[in-house]
Formats: sequence, C-alpha cells, structure tokens
Amino acid sequence: RYSLLETEVIVLRADVASAQTNYERELALHAAARTDLRAVKEEVEAESRLRKLAEAQAEAAKNELEERKASLDQEKMEIEKSIKEYEKSLEETRAQNALLHSQLDKIGEQIERIQGGQGSSRDTSSTETDEVAALQKTIAELREVVKFVRA
Repeated sequence: RYSLLETEVIVLRADVASAQTNYERELALHAAARTDLRAVKEEVEAESRLRKLAEAQAEAAKNELEERKASLDQEKMEIEKSIKEYEKSLEETRAQNALLHSQLDKIGEQIERIQGGQGSSRDTSSTETDEVAALQKTIAELREVVKFVRA
C-alpha cells in the first residue's frame, strides 16, 4: 500500500510540475500578448495623432485656397469693371475725336470758301468780317479742345 501511495505522489508531483510549467508558459505568453497589445495601442494612438494633424493641415490648406480664390475672383471683377470703364471712355473719346475732326473739316471748308470769295472780290462786307471773326473764334476754341484732349 505504501508503494502505491508513493507512486501516486510521484504522479501527482509530475502533474504539479507539468501544471507549474504550463502556468509559467501561459503567464509568459499573456505578458507578451499584453506587451504587444500595449505597443499596438501606442502605434494606433500615434497614427491617430498623425491623421488628425494631416486633416488639420488639409483643412487649413483648403481654407487658404478658398480665401485666395475669393480674392482672385474679387480682383478679376475689379479688373473687368476697369476694362469696361476704359472701353466706355475710349468710345466716348473716339466719338469726341470724330466730332472734332468733322467740325475742323467744316471750318476748313468754310475758311476756304471765304478765302476763295475774298480772292475774287476784294470787297468785304461787315457780315463776312463778322463771319470770319466767328470762325476764327470757333477755330481757336476747337484748337483749345484739341490741346486739352491731347494732354
């Protein structure tokens, strides 16, 4: 009976040693798994911070782009408005120029007519003298306008 108990104790000691070895192995695996889990969590947190930073930078770049686009659109509108104003001014100046040229042509014709009439008859009446004076005054005024337009 004693040898049976002794055999049973040996078997139990072997079972206890095997259980202890299994426990220590499982404990080491659990510790390694916790270490790996902690490392993965830290990596996830780092990646999350980088993602948030990248998103913030992208949002800032998007806002800056929108501001620049709005600024360029405003500048474009102002330039287009200026171009329209300059085109209108150019057309008005061309119309004035055409009017001045036509008036100068008419005055030139009148002067030629008057001078032609003076060549054939040296008798000048007071009406012709008044007409010549009026024409000379008109010519002087037109010359002033031309000087102003050229300046």
